[in-house]
Amino acid sequence: MKFMSRLDELLVATLEHALGVLHRESMSLGELYKLYSMNENTAALRRSAEKLKELKFIDFSGADGDRFFTRSLWTTSLGHEYVEMEFGDNLASFLERSGLIFDEAALFRDDPDVGLGGAGLPLVDSESWTGLISDTELNEEKRSKLIANLKQIESDLSATSLSNAEKAQARAYIAASIILSEMPEPPVDLIWEMITRAATIAGIASLFVSVIALMKA
Repeated sequence: MKFMSRLDELLVATLEHALGVLHRESMSLGELYKLYSMNENTAALRRSAEKLKELKFIDFSGADGDRFFTRSLWTTSLGHEYVEMEFGDNLASFLERSGLIFDEAALFRDDPDVGLGGAGLPLVDSESWTGLISDTELNEEKRSKLIANLKQIESDLSATSLSNAEKAQARAYIAASIILSEMPEPPVDLIWEMITRAATIAGIASLFVSVIALMKA
């Protein structure tokens, strides 16, 4: 299509590919950036995403004031049809020829060369999902933020591709985390254990980036 730039084409193609491989309904632009080790200018990526939304090839959630690279993106039926028509079964090879190699492990690697550290996005450290957090206390401010973040994650689960059973299990762990966080003396080790169990269900750890950052602050 004449109105599609090279970056526009790559963005809708990587989004469609990643959602298909991970069996998800949406993901953030920050996650997409890391999954394919993109080196494009982040401002250009944002303009491309906004253009693709105007073309009705993708859509994304969030208000104008939200941090753009943490918004959930998904391809529309029109975007899906475009990618299918243009690439079909050759989508993965097209991306590889373009230098975009899918790497799911990049979501959990704190690598300055992979991700959006320069764009102000938190990176997920795989080591943070093992063991207990040392020297962590929940003051009132941190506790309030933690509960708010957990409730947001609980709401966001509806938009994932998890099965109903997996969603119910994740919600149970999140609910337990909230209850523990509301105790007069919150048991940080137990809260962390519940969060870890919820995050590891069917690979939804990316939803918990804000919680990781808060607990390790």
